[in-house]
Amino acid sequence: MSYYVVVESSQVLFLLPLTIVDMIVDCDSLEDQKVIDLSSLFHNEQTQGSYAILIKDQQLALVVDKVEDVLEVSQEKIIPFNHIVLKKKIPFVQGVISHHEQLCFVLLESVLDVLIKNKDG
Repeated sequence: MSYYVVVESSQVLFLLPLTIVDMIVDCDSLEDQKVIDLSSLFHNEQTQGSYAILIKDQQLALVVDKVEDVLEVSQEKIIPFNHIVLKKKIPFVQGVISHHEQLCFVLLESVLDVLIKNKDG
């Protein structure tokens, strides 16, 4: 299965499995956006099946194992970064949320909130 990062105006909108993209985004609208196939970025067995978040200057910001879920998340459920201790600031992430007893990052550079599983557990 191929995975994609959807980018518009050099900003990350969201990243989803192709099968979920079809359910959420009108396929015709993808033609107007820059879609990056991760299989063209990585040729390493250790990174196959991973997702990448690309920041504005096309540098790799974060690689995670998978998208945990795609949900609408109320602002009250998001734990802001100033209330937790992280080793470093993560681009495009406003906060974290506990989801199915897993710590997930919440990306808010899109119409949807995309939860991604913390690679470090």
